[in-house]
Amino acid sequence: MVGDQGMTLRSISAALLASVLFVISAVERGVYAQDQQPDSPPDFRQLLQKLAAYKPDPCGPPYGEDGDSTDVESRLFQQAEDVVTQELNATAASSGSPRDNAAKALEKLERMSAEVNAAWPEENRLHFQILDLSPALIVKMTLRRHGDFFVFGIPEEDSGKPNRLWKQVGSDDEYFKQDLFHPQLDLYPLHRGPSGNARFLAKFIHGGCAGSIGLSYDAREWNPNDTGGLEQIIEQPGAWGLDDKVPGFPQIGKLRTEGSLITLPYCWFSAID
Repeated sequence: MVGDQGMTLRSISAALLASVLFVISAVERGVYAQDQQPDSPPDFRQLLQKLAAYKPDPCGPPYGEDGDSTDVESRLFQQAEDVVTQELNATAASSGSPRDNAAKALEKLERMSAEVNAAWPEENRLHFQILDLSPALIVKMTLRRHGDFFVFGIPEEDSGKPNRLWKQVGSDDEYFKQDLFHPQLDLYPLHRGPSGNARFLAKFIHGGCAGSIGLSYDAREWNPNDTGGLEQIIEQPGAWGLDDKVPGFPQIGKLRTEGSLITLPYCWFSAID
C-alpha cells in the first residue's frame, strides 16, 4: 500500500514537472516568436510625424530634411485608402451617403495632419476632394507637392462570389513611377455615354524644381460588372513653356469637359524650342 502511494506521488510529481516544463517551453517559444515577428507598420500619425522632418515643399526654402520621401508618402496614402474603405463598409447601413461617410473619415486625417504638420504652410498639409459619381467615389489626395486619385466602388464579384463590400478599385498608375511632382490635380466628371458607367478626367500639372512644366490628361471609366475594372480611356501627355505670355503666340485652346465632345488643350516641344 505504501509502495503504491509512493509510486502515485512520484507519478504526480513527474506529471507536474512535465507540465511546468511544457509551460516554460511554450512561453519561451512565444517570446521567441514575438522577437522574430517583423515590426508592426507605423500608424497614420507616426507616418505624419516621420514626414514632418522633411521640407514642406521639396522646391522651397532650405529648411527641413532633404531626400526622397516617396516611400513615406506612399504608405500614408495607402493607409488613408484603408481608412476610407473601412469607414465605407462600417457605415454602409447608416443614413449618411457614402460620400459623407468617406468625407468624415478623411476630415479626421486632415485634422491630424494640421496638428502634426502645424509648422508647414497650410497648403502643403494633407487635403482631399471627393468627386461623387455614384456608384463610384473618386478621392483626390494632396500632400506637399504630390497629388493622386483613388477610386472606390462595390464590384459585383470578388473571387467569383457576389460582393457587397466597398473596395479601392483603382488609382493613378503613374504617380510613383516617375520623379516628378504633381503640385496640381483637378478632377472633372465626364459624359457617361451609352454604357452609363462612371467616367472622369484627371488633369495633372507636373514638373521638377526648375525647367518647363508638363501636364497630362488621364480619363478613366469604371464598370462595376464582374470584378469592377477601371479602364483608362484617354492618356494624353503635354508640355508648357516657362512663360505662356509670348508675343505673337497666344495660348490656344480652352479645357471643356461637358457633354459628349471634350477639348483638351496641350503643347509639345518641337525643334524650334
